[in-house]
Amino acid sequence: MPIAGLVLSNVDDDTFGTLAGRQPPAMGWPMSEDQLRAEIERLRAENESLKSQRVSRATLKVSDKGGVSVYGLGRFPVTLYKEQWGKLLDMADDIRAFIKEHEAELKTREKPES
Repeated sequence: MPIAGLVLSNVDDDTFGTLAGRQPPAMGWPMSEDQLRAEIERLRAENESLKSQRVSRATLKVSDKGGVSVYGLGRFPVTLYKEQWGKLLDMADDIRAFIKEHEAELKTREKPES
């Protein structure tokens, strides 16, 4: 059965559950094309919801070496020791003034589409 360019004729009932690391939905197998489309839409909506939650806030953790790590600002965490964070936080007004003064030279990171 072709769906969005996929051919599912060689897929047995157990394959989807095995690939996803979970059991197939309770609605049973094989699923109709309408059921598969509905499941794909549900998963897309769930994926978008999870992406928006992840991007929207940063989290703090204590690193293995005892530093403070901030996750969620970019691809990698920003990790500094407590005295380094203290110095950086004390400079907050200076950093804001510097950014304002050099606004034309600085780039803004665009949010990725995917």
